Amino acid sequence: MYAARRKVLRMLYDGKLAVPQAEDLLDALKSPIPATTPPVPQFVGTSDWAQNFRSTLLKLARSQAPFWLQGEAGTGKVVAAQFVHGHSSRADRPFILYPCSTEATDLFGPDKDPGILDQARGGTLVLEKPEALSTGAQLHLASLLQLAGSDGIDVRLCALTESDLDQLAQAGQFNPQLLAGLGLHLPITPLRDRPEDVLSLARHGLERLAQRDGRRPPDLSPEAEKWLLAADWTATNARQLGQLVERALILCEGDEITPDHLRLPES
Repeated sequence: MYAARRKVLRMLYDGKLAVPQAEDLLDALKSPIPATTPPVPQFVGTSDWAQNFRSTLLKLARSQAPFWLQGEAGTGKVVAAQFVHGHSSRADRPFILYPCSTEATDLFGPDKDPGILDQARGGTLVLEKPEALSTGAQLHLASLLQLAGSDGIDVRLCALTESDLDQLAQAGQFNPQLLAGLGLHLPITPLRDRPEDVLSLARHGLERLAQRDGRRPPDLSPEAEKWLLAADWTATNARQLGQLVERALILCEGDEITPDHLRLPES
């Protein structure tokens, strides 16, 4: 939304939009985000870790507690946050993913703009990389969180990060008051440490993508399963596995995925 507002202002400045057109577009973009009920994503996995983590997420969904998810890029932090939101009493309210910047002025909003916090009212606000916020922005957000309930700030807060916020707070690089406000810490184990989840994730990805494309999901051949289980997942996570599966689905014209569909072309 905010990128779109900047684009409108740029077009106005460049003379590509008349003032009345720009005003209409900006007014439309200021409208509160409507409450929607998106499909609840699944947190897939057959490993002991995945099953225990899914159980923890469901327990968390029954509460209103804030939480923060720590994991490498592509481990499924957004999916986990959507899973909690979708199974909570806030499921029909906004789910807003906010990439943090230094000052985050649109997070709080000027006097005439409610800001992201108000637009997330009743729902879940997910802060991506909260450590990117300036010291002042962290302090401001921590102060606002203390007002939750007493000042009608009804927003469930979640944070996603690759960093250890506890260590950053101990080093004086993250506001300890804000860290306390982020609540429960949930680390996400990378795929290389739970290889037993590879096949279930691959099958789920095929089913989801085939449904999107309006086709029957192909099966994984025994050879493809062996290839996936033998693959080196050291530098790869669930997101990259999903991209690999999508590529295989595009290349597959039959009813079965083979290793040839999974192999990346040699450069």
